[in-house]
Amino acid sequence: CQHLTLSRPKLAEQPRRGRVERTETFNNELFERLRQLRLSIARELEVPAFVVFNDAALRDMAQRVPRNREEFGRISGVGTVKLQQFGDRFLAEIQQYLKENPNTTKVERSSYANRSRPSQRRAVNRDGSTYSQTRELLNQGMSASQVAHRRGLSVGTIISHVEMMVSNGIEVELEPSLPRTDRKVVIEAAFDQAGGPEAKLSSVYESVTEDITYEDIRIVRAHLTQSNGSPH
Repeated sequence: CQHLTLSRPKLAEQPRRGRVERTETFNNELFERLRQLRLSIARELEVPAFVVFNDAALRDMAQRVPRNREEFGRISGVGTVKLQQFGDRFLAEIQQYLKENPNTTKVERSSYANRSRPSQRRAVNRDGSTYSQTRELLNQGMSASQVAHRRGLSVGTIISHVEMMVSNGIEVELEPSLPRTDRKVVIEAAFDQAGGPEAKLSSVYESVTEDITYEDIRIVRAHLTQSNGSPH
């Protein structure tokens, strides 16, 4: 009896996907000067450099090149406290750089709205869509929980609608949905420390008190994103 050996056909080897490099555009020379200033301040205060500002905040400064305290206050990671503590020194450094490089302009970047896919934008903007229904109720002054009750949906779903609308640049009334002031202040400070609204929710959640929920953090993040706006 002759034995046959069957071999499994080899599958065609799939090409490996290359890592997609994330490119960020900012003024490298200004960024390095701001890093040196941050290091000097950190040494004066005897604290780690990131306590002053993290790299994300410095990149945002080097990208948007704020000229005054109002513009500086819109930088990711700059809250009221850090604006008071460090704003003038960083603005002075930026002004000195601009004096030496008078042709410097802010580096243009895509708006927050343009990060989403066209299909998402169409869905969000379509009249009668679930997003537009949520927006209409929120703009009437209802909170996210009230909208959820009215529509028979979960609060998390309503906040997901809010996040989608904000990411597409659609203005929506969020004040009634925000947590009470003491919680809101804690959450904003946590985002400030973590690098701004684009920080990981898990990082923010781990740094706040136990009575603050993920929903609280998500709605505050949406509010911060909408309030900060997108540079053009």
